[in-house]
Amino acid sequence: MVVPGRLSRCCEWRWWSIAAILWATTGCGSRNIYQIEMRLTDEGFVRTVDVASHPRPAPEADAQAAPLVSEEERKVFSEIYGPGQLNSESERFEGTFVTSTPDDVGGSGSLTRWTSELGDTFVYHERFRGRLPSLHDRKLREAAIDQVVSWTSDWLDEELAGVAGAGEIKQFVTNDWRTDLQDLACLLEVTAGNVSEHSSADQGRPLLLVAHFLIERGYLTFTDLAELPLNDLSETEQQRWGLERLRRKLISSTGLSADAEPLQRLEDHEALGRRFLDFLGRTPEYQLWREEQLAANAVASTEPAAFLGHSLEAVSGPLFASLLNWGGIDELTLVLHTAVKPLETNGQWQAESGSVRWQWRLARRSLPPQEADWIYSTLPQVAFAQWVQVNQARQEALFGQVLIRETVLRDYCLWRQRLSEPQAARWQTLLDKLPALGTEERIAALTELKQQWSEEFAVTPSIIDILLNRLASP
Repeated sequence: MVVPGRLSRCCEWRWWSIAAILWATTGCGSRNIYQIEMRLTDEGFVRTVDVASHPRPAPEADAQAAPLVSEEERKVFSEIYGPGQLNSESERFEGTFVTSTPDDVGGSGSLTRWTSELGDTFVYHERFRGRLPSLHDRKLREAAIDQVVSWTSDWLDEELAGVAGAGEIKQFVTNDWRTDLQDLACLLEVTAGNVSEHSSADQGRPLLLVAHFLIERGYLTFTDLAELPLNDLSETEQQRWGLERLRRKLISSTGLSADAEPLQRLEDHEALGRRFLDFLGRTPEYQLWREEQLAANAVASTEPAAFLGHSLEAVSGPLFASLLNWGGIDELTLVLHTAVKPLETNGQWQAESGSVRWQWRLARRSLPPQEADWIYSTLPQVAFAQWVQVNQARQEALFGQVLIRETVLRDYCLWRQRLSEPQAARWQTLLDKLPALGTEERIAALTELKQQWSEEFAVTPSIIDILLNRLASP
């Protein structure tokens, strides 16, 4: 909600101001660049992270050179990896992990290894930053918008009592304006959630979508869009520009004439803002909030303007943070060394290096935990890869050749993990016998086990049929 006058300066909710902040943060703001490499070990994996902050943080008074990483980033990584190692352009951190990936860049994941006598299966997945909007978030946002609309409606009853045209203005606020605010909030959520998919040349797309939304709902025209931004205008002139567009919208939506008294009152925006805040200061919600703030010895302002900002936090906080994240802030390059081409991955396979590569722009780090209940940024980035590693020596000992590979080996590893103790014992007994047998004897042993397994466990494992078919093939 844009309240004229003093509140407008307090909240700075002119959308063209937000646009200026957007371009500043995505185009020339500070950012962190991360380069992660992961290599397998017998017990887990080694993770190496090179971190660099741009522009470089200011050096301490007695320092010889500017640090390569911001103090905030160094603290996060040092708590996980210990002290970093300085390189020419970055600071390197390295650690060994078993399964779970560390929350260094921001996120969670794992690299799981299922071992078997025929080979191993690896499954890697990791989320980087972002947060999925929840139904709770949406309900808070809807409730905040409904509350502001309710206050505005009640204030209009007081402000325009006995004034011709008051009913049309109130109907617009409680119907069209409420719907537009809710729809705009949904649009911002969707565009913010998909921001990381935009290319650098498409960073302004979300803001343009908002502009077109306002045009299609009648708040702006394409001519207005061409006039933005309004940096060359004073704050008073910017307010007048915005109020003139609001007047135009009210005329088209209510059918009132341009000289109708309710619209004439928009001229004195300073007085209008003061009267709204005076009304807000008399509401039960404000009185309760003020008492709570005073009881908690809060140092922040307890004026009605501050209360309005607090009431809109579920809307303005998340949406403003999302605007700042449009286009991405930080950059991540992730390289996972698998040696073999994955069965499945959403990354790029690089045959020469035997690795999978991902490259993304990331939203800012999350705010502190106490604020994370209302903040959201872009949707998370997720890396995924699944691959197998054949145990050639063991398969040749068991079958005389390599029979199980790729997706069949993956399925075998999963099946092996799920066996009950009696099933695992029965299967191991067969495996122990196979190395000493010839091909025909192996086929006979597998055929016998298939029958016994079906009778005892009421199911026939597909791996037995696969082995029988491949042993029998020339």
